[in-house]
Amino acid sequence: METPNLPAIRALRPAWNKGRIVGQKRPLKPKHVWAIRVRLELAGNHRDLALFNMAIDSKLRGCDLVKMKVVDVISSGQIKERASVLQSKTQKPVRFEISEDTRASIQKWTVPCEHTKYPYDRGAFENRRRDGLATLENGLPAWPVAEENGIAFQTFRQRLKRGWSGERAATEGVREMAHDPDDEWEVIALENGLSVRAYRSRVQAGFPEAIAATMRLSWRQW
Repeated sequence: METPNLPAIRALRPAWNKGRIVGQKRPLKPKHVWAIRVRLELAGNHRDLALFNMAIDSKLRGCDLVKMKVVDVISSGQIKERASVLQSKTQKPVRFEISEDTRASIQKWTVPCEHTKYPYDRGAFENRRRDGLATLENGLPAWPVAEENGIAFQTFRQRLKRGWSGERAATEGVREMAHDPDDEWEVIALENGLSVRAYRSRVQAGFPEAIAATMRLSWRQW
């Protein structure tokens, strides 16, 4: 009995590793390290330069490197000469020295972006594009202050579009809407942890009242 020739099955998309060199890479040579540093410095990319220098000094995994906090690199207003980070994979601390070049790059990135004197809970290498939208009267970024005051980013940006100063947009509180006790769906929304503003915004956007009152705030987090 002959076996019929079936049509060839082709992948809809090429393999992710096609044409790529996968697996363990050779370590960077000193000339490669300095070439990367020079390129980042000439481009004015202070964040990537500080992140790269810290990676060279600490030899940490990428997941541990990006999770580092300001408290891990700054103590009493000074960049630490030695740091200790708990690894997420092995749960063992790793101690390492921070070189002078790394301390200088961290000083350029971390310290000028602080909205308070030393926000130790902020990420040391987090992306801070929103910090450049507006500044306070003292010249520091306005968005971190707005975030601490519970102001949503959309509200903060709309205030800036209206011509508000960074100081006013970050510090003026959000007006609370009065609750209507006769609206049963609004009562259900409050019981589900929604604010009156969020519920009414959904209704104005065309949501049915039942869905607007019961859909949780985490619906966007796919």
